[in-house]
Amino acid sequence: MNEVDKAIKIDRYYVNSKALNETYDQIYMYTDVFITYMGSTIQPVKIELWMIDNENENLVADIRCVLTAKNISKVTLENELDGISTWSSDLPKCYSFKIVVKNEKDEELCQKKFEHGFRFIEINNDMIHINGKQVTLNGVVYKNYEQDDIEAMQRKYIEDISIMKSNNINTVITYDYNNAEVFYDMCNKYGLYVINKPMNEQEHEEEILFNEEETKNIIYKYINYSCVIVWNIDARVNVPINLYKKIMLLDNTRPIYYEGNATGLKNYNPVTFTYNFIKEDEKMDSESKEHPIAGRFLCDYIMIRDEETEELTQKGIVYNDRHLTPYASELKKKYEMINIYPKDIIKGIFSIKNCCDPSSLKDYDFTWEILEDGIVIKSGELTDIDIPINKRKDIHIDYNMMDILENAWYHININMSTKTESWWAEKGYNVAWAQYRIPYKAPKKRKIKSSKKARLRDRKLKVEVIGDNFEIIVDKLKGNIRSIEFDRQEYVLSPVKVYIENGSSRLEMSKVKDVKVTSTDEGSYEIDIIRKCPQIKGNIKTTYIIEPDGRINIINKIRSSNKSIKVGMTLEIPAEYNDFSWLGKGPNDTYPDINSGTKVGLYYYNLNNSIKSGNKSDVRWAALTDSDGEGLLVESCKDILLNIYPRVHSSYSINQEENNDKPIILDVSCTSKAKYNIFDTSSTGEDIYAFSIKRVI
Repeated sequence: MNEVDKAIKIDRYYVNSKALNETYDQIYMYTDVFITYMGSTIQPVKIELWMIDNENENLVADIRCVLTAKNISKVTLENELDGISTWSSDLPKCYSFKIVVKNEKDEELCQKKFEHGFRFIEINNDMIHINGKQVTLNGVVYKNYEQDDIEAMQRKYIEDISIMKSNNINTVITYDYNNAEVFYDMCNKYGLYVINKPMNEQEHEEEILFNEEETKNIIYKYINYSCVIVWNIDARVNVPINLYKKIMLLDNTRPIYYEGNATGLKNYNPVTFTYNFIKEDEKMDSESKEHPIAGRFLCDYIMIRDEETEELTQKGIVYNDRHLTPYASELKKKYEMINIYPKDIIKGIFSIKNCCDPSSLKDYDFTWEILEDGIVIKSGELTDIDIPINKRKDIHIDYNMMDILENAWYHININMSTKTESWWAEKGYNVAWAQYRIPYKAPKKRKIKSSKKARLRDRKLKVEVIGDNFEIIVDKLKGNIRSIEFDRQEYVLSPVKVYIENGSSRLEMSKVKDVKVTSTDEGSYEIDIIRKCPQIKGNIKTTYIIEPDGRINIINKIRSSNKSIKVGMTLEIPAEYNDFSWLGKGPNDTYPDINSGTKVGLYYYNLNNSIKSGNKSDVRWAALTDSDGEGLLVESCKDILLNIYPRVHSSYSINQEENNDKPIILDVSCTSKAKYNIFDTSSTGEDIYAFSIKRVI
């Protein structure tokens, strides 16, 4: 190779294609190749395009041209390909190619290898179609890593894409314009759609200006990536018409999403994306009838808190260490590709809608199971689930439930799982589900009057209720339960405190105004404690109903104009009662407003041996027991579901021995959504919060 030949190099290339049939397996490929030649004379060359399949190389296009001195020459290679599999997030098929430049002697001067996936984007009825199939973009806002060595960045991106896919995320919208190319390589290889910024946003007062040359360079940098499917322009961009025209001249194969008012943009085909959490599915459905929602970006990828205040500044599905946040299951549920709802739940008739799966759901297994108080008692498989996209199908599940237990909770779970193993999920991975409570009404059994009796000691400063094997003491001055003792074993280390919470602050209650003690025909004792709470401008009446077996029912009635308050209690119990089990939403942390992505079930873990301790919502009962199964159980009253937060006193230590002697704190409160539904308080103007405590053996 002489010096003239060495002066030739491939500067860049751009691939474009069009489908020749409706099945998108026959395409026409255009490859623009830009060749830099720094020689001083003209140079004849041949440019070839080779398709590489394993070890086989096939010449698919070539062209001859003459390079002029000290110039960049452009040539276009054209060829037709048959039997092509298209690229998509679900099936990210990429083909290997190489461009070769040869001299007149057929000697290779230079080459450039690349991979390319063929995918075709259209906007029909305001919805995005990829390769002829409607796609809903379910995504997160993604900020790239700081530059690192290539292998380390690859590992990080693969981990992130795996987490996203396992949570039904198929798209990211980039936070930065200048992302590392390895990020797009991984999105191409593993299948993740990218909505990309085509410009360096230069902020100027309340507007964002754009640099035309920079925009051109950015688009050319990412134009060959199949994963990039939409260009995104910030709403604050100045003169978007000019920017829109510039982008369309550079790349007319991708739609443009402009967050502002697109009035005046000719041939602008709008798509609508949603950027915040939609709490009710009905809201999204009603909006979509007027203007279909092509994509949803309901939170960021990484959760961020203020380092000083620890307040949440950015919702995300993972923490920095990539452990999932409570938003992950919430987002996964909202991004499911099916919708299941009961038409007649007692008869077992359900309707399944395929919202966005192009395979007609044939790539998944469907199963069902019946739960009795969180335990599976029946299960089965669903067959012939073949539903085209945007269509519904009714199914029938024969429960054949004969023996219904009084006061038991019955739920049905319908699960959609992967049929085969993939790189990001094992076979049988649950990608979608629905759970409904079956409202069975079992015949009520006649309540048998207890033969046990308790004694009452009404003293000046306290009330003592004494049974066969228990003693419970209520403090008259503070209105708290001071002691819960069974078989001479104390179960609380400090008084059981009732609290009122308004937002994030707990309110101080005044001293007790009045105490009343009465007995009932069933042998129970009722202790009424009346206090004032100045911050809510109202009274709180706490009633302790102590039954002959030692069960304590706690009913709090509040008369106040403030309807946003919450009432609960805090228990501090000995360290040996560290086995925590509950019937409610789980197993992940949940909150009253963040729990739609979790199922009701029976769950368990040890508080000392687990870092999973966190808030649990929609709880029917929760128990803290020792290794022999003995301890205390907190239960909801009249189906008022509870909010439970168990934790080891003080901070959790990775040294388990340090946790073993620390008391257990159990925070219990009523869910705000339940308090109005169960009790009719319209005549009294009171809100009622109720729960009970009992011993379990």
